This record gives sequence, C-alpha cells and structure tokens, in this order.
Amino acid sequence: MHEFKDFAHQYEIGNLIGDGTFGEVRVVHNKQTTKIRALRVISKKALEDDEVLKAQVETELMIKGSLKFDHTAIEKLKELYEDEKWYLLVTELLEGGELYT
Repeated sequence: MHEFKDFAHQYEIGNLIGDGTFGEVRVVHNKQTTKIRALRVISKKALEDDEVLKAQVETELMIKGSLKFDHTAIEKLKELYEDEKWYLLVTELLEGGELYT
C-alpha cells in the first residue's frame, strides 16, 4: 500500500469513465512510466453503513492484491492508496464497455 499523499506526484487524473453509489472511475496517466490506467475511487464513508459491502470491498482488495497470475477476465490491481476517507485503486484500464451490457 502506498501513501495517499504520494498519489498526486505519481498520477495525473483524467476523464470520468464511470460512477456509482460508492465512488467513481477515472482514467489516470502515470507521470513516470507514461502508462494509462484506471483509477477506482471508493468512499469509505459510503461503506460505513453496510458492513457486508465493506467486507466485500476489503476481500476484493486482498484477493486482487495477492494474485500472482494474469487472466484476461480479472482486472489487475496495480497500486493501492488509502487514507481515512478513501480507497484509491489503480488498475489496468479495461476498454470495451461494461461486463453487464
């Protein structure tokens, strides 16, 4: 896990590509590597009232953070930033629309 304050030094935030009840997804550009990634911003406050959902998000973070293999159907978590209010998940950018459409 990385320090939340370091995120702005590492990434430039781009366009909004999705949003929902608990946060949003934006395109980000890594300033050092020039790679384009997706940024999932999840509000911890929005998760406070739903312990089951909070556990699901924390389980997802644990699983994605520990995967050691590549699979085209699994979004790869590249970096995680966290502070008292937010989770910032930097993932690979998967293009082509939503899975449910």
